[in-house]
Amino acid sequence: MPRLLLLKVGLVRFVVYFITNKVTDAESDLLPYAERIFDMSGGDQTETSDKPKCLWSLFYNVKDTSATVRDGVDSVHVCAGPDSGLDFDRAVHQAEEIFKKICPGQEFLPRAPNPEEIVFEDDATPGPEFQREEEDAEGDKE
Repeated sequence: MPRLLLLKVGLVRFVVYFITNKVTDAESDLLPYAERIFDMSGGDQTETSDKPKCLWSLFYNVKDTSATVRDGVDSVHVCAGPDSGLDFDRAVHQAEEIFKKICPGQEFLPRAPNPEEIVFEDDATPGPEFQREEEDAEGDKE
């Protein structure tokens, strides 16, 4: 579904992503929009345009596995696969919903303490010294 473009404006290069839900395929769905915004003549240096020049492009389709999977077993929790988004917001939300079912009333992903807030117990009393039993010591001498 996404479309990836690498653009050069002056000496600066940009990476631009186009994402859409599939109608036909990534190239057919997104190329008309890319051509409106960018010069898609590729490496052709003879053509001049006021639009930013696309140096390289890539079309690819990703199978949408974002539909929630339901199972009849209450003790089994299934998450959907990756979607076309560039973040993990949906996956984190889904994990939070499952966590609330499993651990009601518990905080989901509590804040980790800052390293300065961690207290190490240096005053801990060590346990007794390890002492071998006499018969083990005699058995080793043989």
